[in-house]
Order: sequence, then structure tokens, then C-alpha cells
Amino acid sequence: MFARPKRLWTVSLAAGALGLFGGAAQAAVQDYPPSGGSSQSVAANAPVSFNIWTGVAQSFVTPDAHIDFGFYMLNPTAADEAVKFSLFSGDGLFTTLLGARSATVLGGLGITTQLVTVDFSAIGLSVGGSYTVEVSRPDGSLPPVGTYTSSYILYHSLADSYPGGRFYFTGASYDESFFAKRDIAFKITPVAGVPEPDAWVLMIAGFGIIGAVSRRRPTLA
Repeated sequence: MFARPKRLWTVSLAAGALGLFGGAAQAAVQDYPPSGGSSQSVAANAPVSFNIWTGVAQSFVTPDAHIDFGFYMLNPTAADEAVKFSLFSGDGLFTTLLGARSATVLGGLGITTQLVTVDFSAIGLSVGGSYTVEVSRPDGSLPPVGTYTSSYILYHSLADSYPGGRFYFTGASYDESFFAKRDIAFKITPVAGVPEPDAWVLMIAGFGIIGAVSRRRPTLA
């Protein structure tokens, strides 16, 4: 008769190694679509009306380490417009730039709302930490004097609809007090992250042990 005391060890090791692939359970999507709000151009250069800013931004608390981030936007013109999404650490724009992604706000849709999303999943964030995403022209510059960008963000008119962050202007000569308790309409989608290097080491070691245990011949009782 054969004794098989190693089988339970093999199953446990396999479960542990596979658990490294999955990690913690993925967080829920955070979605704050436009509702009862208004719109604001991405950038403006209208000195006569004191509307001058190079971008707009929203701070938030991240629910997951790896995310896609999107703004609900409009582009009432016929032409597509390129924009840039920049991710900063902390609540505000005077912090560390973690990464930037290009995006396109489609034209020809009239006043139809579109969700413009970029992939920040390669940047490992601290769950529960504060971050800020800014949308601007691709080079972060002002439009020509007297003009605004074709693309707009949508924001909530209800006071503090998202308590975890706020609306910001970049480089604004504009009274921001009205927007201090407003929020841009946005969506955060958690995505599966790539295991960190130390996790790969543990996985390889775990599978090696599994293989070694599996190769051992069962012994007679």
C-alpha cells in the first residue's frame, strides 16, 4: 500500500503559487457620469474675459493600484482634437508627474457625451492614496489669444459630488473658488496588474517546490 502524505502539500503550494497571479480582489469601478452640471473648455486664452488656463484637472482617491482613467467630454466641432492626460501624485498639480498619455476627443458627434479614457495601469499606485489627473493640449500650451479649445470637460454643479477630490485649473488667471467644491465627471476602472519582480521570484520558487515534491516516488507504508 502506498502512503501519499505529500499530496496535500502539493495542492497547498499550487494554490499559493496561483494566488500570486491573482493578488487581492479587484476593486469596483468608480463612475461619476455628468448629471445636472455644465461644461468647461480644456484650455482657454481669453484675456478680455479673464479666462486663461492651460488645463483642467480632477483629484481622486484611487481604489486600485492599476487603473484606466477617463473624463466625460464633448467636442461639438467636426474635427478630432488631441489632448494629453497627465497623472500627478497627491491632491493638486504642484506635485510629482507620474506619467502622461495621449488621447483624442472625437469630432463630428455634436453635443454627444463621450468617455475619453487612457491606460495608467503600468503605473503602480498606492491604494487609498490621492492623485490628480490633468487634461490639457498635447504640449500643455495655451490656445491662440482670444480662443478656447474645441474639446470640453463636463463637471457637476452639485456641491462636492465627489468628496474624495476636487476640480482644478492649471495656470489659471481665474477665480477658482466657485469650482473648489465642484468635480469633473470621470470614471476609474481597475485593471489587472502585472506581478511585481519579487512576486515572480516567489512564483518560480513555489512551482519549483511543487515540481520537486511531484517527482518524489511514493513509498511503501
